[in-house]
Amino acid sequence: MQNDNTLLELGFKHHKEWDNKQVGTKHYKLDFNNKIFRAMVYDASSGFPNELTFVTIGIVVNGNKVDRWRDCCSDGSVGRLINII
Repeated sequence: MQNDNTLLELGFKHHKEWDNKQVGTKHYKLDFNNKIFRAMVYDASSGFPNELTFVTIGIVVNGNKVDRWRDCCSDGSVGRLINII
């Protein structure tokens, strides 16, 4: 399961400017390999059952826009993703 702790362990930092205050989604930012990654966690606070907790991640391409969102749910999938793209 990938969650907020996964992102923090990989060096992501909470980036308040990207948060969605209407739905309470926290966004995270990581500068890695000359890329800026943006990620957020979907879990029970987003309306998903706890067993469906996952991270959605993408590469920032223009200001705060993301090229495309990728879902990561298996253990280690966020780390693998940031190392291959």
